[in-house]
Amino acid sequence: MTAAGLRRLLFLVHQYTGFIFAAYLIVVCGSGTILLLLENQIEGYRDYLMVRVPAGEKTVGLGAVVAAAAEANPRRTLRHVLLSCPSGCTYDVSFDYGDDRLDVLVDPYTGRIIKSVVWEQTAIGRLYGFHGSLFAGDTGETVNAAAGLSLVLMGCTGLYLWPGWRRLRQGFTIKWPPTQPFRLSYDVHKIVGIVSVAFLMMWALTAAGQVFWTDYAEPVSPAPAPTNATMQRGIDSIVAMGNAVLPGELTMVYRAGGLLVLRKRVPGDPDPYGYSYIAVNAATGALRQVYDARTFPLLWRVREAMYAVHIGSPGGPVLRALYAFFGLMPAVLFLTGFLMWRNNLKVRVP
Repeated sequence: MTAAGLRRLLFLVHQYTGFIFAAYLIVVCGSGTILLLLENQIEGYRDYLMVRVPAGEKTVGLGAVVAAAAEANPRRTLRHVLLSCPSGCTYDVSFDYGDDRLDVLVDPYTGRIIKSVVWEQTAIGRLYGFHGSLFAGDTGETVNAAAGLSLVLMGCTGLYLWPGWRRLRQGFTIKWPPTQPFRLSYDVHKIVGIVSVAFLMMWALTAAGQVFWTDYAEPVSPAPAPTNATMQRGIDSIVAMGNAVLPGELTMVYRAGGLLVLRKRVPGDPDPYGYSYIAVNAATGALRQVYDARTFPLLWRVREAMYAVHIGSPGGPVLRALYAFFGLMPAVLFLTGFLMWRNNLKVRVP
């Protein structure tokens, strides 16, 4: 195949892949942009489902927070407790609610319940449900990741077709006034495409990697204790013991069978929740396992860093704002691509 033939083939692949996946990419990237803008309001970037509260000198303790939420929701199974941000916001105590999740937001400085909501029925919960899995669970995650790889295909073909490889200035120039109906759309498309291609391909690869890259050197999961175990040791003393064993920021506490797991963010961990954790027997408080993310194999750390990179956590609010900006670029690229296609047809038709 000649160079001209290859260029023509890649142009067609680029064009029709864009048309086929345009609506999907615009909506998914748009929903991700909304989530980023909402969560950009939170220092620490951990969870948007929270309420700002005046920060006190000290909290009432995790045990009092859980007790307040449990008293208001008797006979419900505790799912997790999330420390939504480092300070000045509610803790999220979650319970099973049928197939859904009931989130009770508690002021950690007073132990007062601020409000209770069913996560899946909130606007943010719906956005997460669509953006992450198309409301279809594990199957939706797989379809979502596979469709997202269309960004990689369009990015690679677009990079090959970019005119700046022949002459750099040509790749960044908008010719004015345009000599043909599709010229302005073409110039905007090529500039927006080359500027945003790294971000778009990164999102596609990190999203797909979280779904498809499952064969890696992950540490052994905590061994389960008896599921009918009852808590005999106060949660606050367990947290204190965990802090002594593995210093770091506590972000979440949850039950896993008969284990109580303390998830922690150690220094250098890019993930807002952290990937280190301590597992103790929920009945006796006996230490079962300690996982420090800094000691994990490189492949494990690369795999687990994908989520943090995908949401822009390592760069703070500035990077997340930049992410949100580039999340709108698929819409710009589709619009300019459509106008090129439409006006180019008009030129060719007698």
